[in-house]
Order: sequence, then C-alpha cells, then structure tokens
Amino acid sequence: MKIYSSVKIVVEKGGKLTLDDSVAYGAVEVNGGTLSAKNSSSFVNQITLNDGSALEDAEIRSHANYLTDGNYKVEAPTAPVQTNGTVTVKGTCSIEGEGVVSSKDAQTGMIVNGGKLVIDQGATLKATGGSVDLDNGNGGAGIVLNGGSIIGDGQLEAQGGSVGMGGGNGGAGIAGEGIVAVSTLKATGGNTVGENDAAMGAPGNAGNGIDPKVLVSKATQVESKGGTGVNPGSSKYSVYEENAGGGSGSDGDKGPDSGNGSGSGDSSGDGSDAGNDSSADTGNGSGDADNGGNANASDDASGADAGSKGEESNDDSSQAASLPATGDAAPLGAAAALAVMAASGAAVARRKFDR
Repeated sequence: MKIYSSVKIVVEKGGKLTLDDSVAYGAVEVNGGTLSAKNSSSFVNQITLNDGSALEDAEIRSHANYLTDGNYKVEAPTAPVQTNGTVTVKGTCSIEGEGVVSSKDAQTGMIVNGGKLVIDQGATLKATGGSVDLDNGNGGAGIVLNGGSIIGDGQLEAQGGSVGMGGGNGGAGIAGEGIVAVSTLKATGGNTVGENDAAMGAPGNAGNGIDPKVLVSKATQVESKGGTGVNPGSSKYSVYEENAGGGSGSDGDKGPDSGNGSGSGDSSGDGSDAGNDSSADTGNGSGDADNGGNANASDDASGADAGSKGEESNDDSSQAASLPATGDAAPLGAAAALAVMAASGAAVARRKFDR
C-alpha cells in the first residue's frame, strides 16, 4: 500500500496500525494506540509516539530523502521516530535513520523527549543512526535523549552512524542527556577516517559509545564501544545506582551491589548472639560478630567489653543518637550488670551439667 503525503495517519487509543510491505509518505501520529511495521515497510516523514502508545514488532526504515508523491521535496526530519511521555516497546523492534551521500547531516535513529521509553521484558530495540558516505556531514546518533529515560527489563542496542571520507564526526551510540536502566545495553559509536584511509576532509571525531551526560544504571549489563578513526570515540560511560543515597538510618534503601549500606538495619547487632557460646565461660558476653562482622557493638547486652576491645569498629551515628540524652549512666550500668549475672549463671549451669 502507498499512503500519500497528503494523508496524516493518526492511531488513537485502543487502535492498532500494521503496515505490511507499504510506504507512508506523510506523518504518523500515535496517541495511545499501537504501531507495527514489517516486510520492508518504509516511512518518509516522522513517526510521533505520544503518551500511552506502543511500538510492537516494528521494522522501521526511514527513506526521508525520497522524493514525495507530490511536486516538492519535504525536508527530512531529524529522526524518523520521536517519543513523548510514556511509550512501550514490545516484541522485536528496529529503527534505522536515513543516511546521506555528503554535505549534510545524517538522521538520528530515535529521539526520546522527556518521559519514559519502557522496553518490556523479552523485548528488544535496536536504533541505528544514518551514515555519511563521503564527507562534510555528521553521522547520526543511534538514540538522542532529551531529558528522557529508557527503562525496563528488555534489551537495547544503539549504533551511531559513520563518516566515510572525513569532514564530519561519527554519531554516538546514545547521545544527549538522560537515564538508561535496562537489562542489557550495547552502544557503539560511529567510525571516521582512519590513518591509512583515503580522505576528502579533516578526519573529525569518532562517536562515543555513550555520551557523558547519559547515566546508565549500575544494574544494567553494558557493552560500550567508541568508534574507530584517527580520533577514536570513548568507550567510557557514567554510572548511577538506583535508590542510591537513602542508606542512612534503619532499613535505608540499597542500590545495586551496595552491600549493607550505611544504616543500622534490623539485623545489626546480631553478633551478640553469635558470641554467646564462645564467651559463656568467661561471662563477658562480648559478641564478637564472628558470623559476618556486620554487627555494631552497641547492640550486645554488655557492649562495654566489645567497645573496649575495638573488635567491632563500624561507627553508627543513628545508634549513638539513641543513648540517653541526660547523660545518666545508671540505666546502662544496670543493664550491663544483669547481662553479666545472666551470663555467669549460664556458665555455672553448664559446668554442673558437664560433671
């Protein structure tokens, strides 16, 4: 099917459009519906996925530099696909920006404008920026984040476009500013002219795998690779921990791989139980926290012994703040005395039992 440029396709909430071996010359707007495309379907204008929309099993190829069905040439959009609000990716989806011969920039694969792009579990999305065959143009980024985020349990691949003979920069795998927190991420920058390659202009800079202002979750499995060339791109990327910064006080939030955090937690002080058997004969009940070393000395009944030995060195300001504010040591002294008496009684009982 050929859909003329005078027709704007609108897919409303609850609706689904599947293009099969078709070309859409005009704009496509999805307002809460679902868009699918297969069998080499192509788009000349831009697809806009608004809040609540879904992209499902879609193979999108941009041919933005095609002549339209009319008698004038429509300017190619920056990217064939852009999203606004929360948009979901389902199934296997791919987006490829249009390349150029020379003297202009190639298309970015996808732009995420604020909001969230959610890649469902089991779903995959690959976005590729267009390349410049010759010179004097920049390769397109695979994805540009305009303050948006890409999240979910699916897989994401982003490939920047290359520049064949110089005079421009390779595109980043992921450019812009935003957050990526998916199951697996592969990002590759576009290449530029190498030292031994024929060139028609300055070599330019190869694209980064992931630009510095894009933050990637520590929980994401990442493969980042800068583009090659005289001036290669960077493979480094910035990491953030989800729920980071909350670990003060009891049960503080823990980011991925953050261990026990800085808070006390409900299990702190369990070391006093671990030390009871080994210290019963001496009656000191010090609780050396041999079962993991994560306990704080303030939680064992006779904390004075453990504190003086310095065996549990983890300071915990939240525990210290719970001590009596008046400075009266009597309650603590009484508690310590009762604990020592109990431990001594247990030791005597054990000796009698052994006989």
